[in-house]
Amino acid sequence: MKRSEIRLFEQAVNKRWNIPDEYKDAAIKRLVRIIADPSSSSREVTAASRALAAVEAQNQRDEHHEREIESGGNRFLE
Repeated sequence: MKRSEIRLFEQAVNKRWNIPDEYKDAAIKRLVRIIADPSSSSREVTAASRALAAVEAQNQRDEHHEREIESGGNRFLE
């Protein structure tokens, strides 16, 4: 996976493009392999790490939003 492909995946996550789960899973596995591969350049490892961090951040935002909905909305606005 080239750095440009990694950046595109990160952009897709940040902009919430509709990516089928099987493609997300495959992309995440590739990012992890890049990070773990000793032959990966530091730029590749940095790009892959940034993309994984974007995925995790989006997951956390989604979970927070889902909990807020399940609890009846934003209590701070009541």
